[in-house]
Amino acid sequence: MTALTLAKAAKVAGVSRATIYRLASEGKLSVTVDGRGRKVVDPAELSRLFPKSQDETGKTDSPRHPETQARRDLEADVRVLEVELRAARELLDLTKRSLEDVRRENARLLEDKSGKRLDFNPTNYLTGGLLVIIAAVVAILALRGG
Repeated sequence: MTALTLAKAAKVAGVSRATIYRLASEGKLSVTVDGRGRKVVDPAELSRLFPKSQDETGKTDSPRHPETQARRDLEADVRVLEVELRAARELLDLTKRSLEDVRRENARLLEDKSGKRLDFNPTNYLTGGLLVIIAAVVAILALRGG
């Protein structure tokens, strides 16, 4: 039998392509490069790592029944995705609560500002300025003894 590409080897072994690529990168699955520059696996090497085995239903994991191992791989992937989804939902809830807190704080600050009169009234400034000048003149005159 001729060598199998990594994708074809995954199908034959009944595992995900990610499993085959991971085993190859870890050095647990021997791969070679064919004449077209593709990584390939010898079928004997594949059967060494994935011997025929029976699951609890009595089905055999083999090139003829890859769905049992593929199903286990998919179930493991689903469990990982469920954990990641829960974590993402918790992060989303936390972000929503934080944004709501910021919105409430901004609304409170805007309400505080709206209660104050911010209109410019030059009379207030002139009156205050004149009082300061008069106080300064009185102080100077008092110091001079006059």
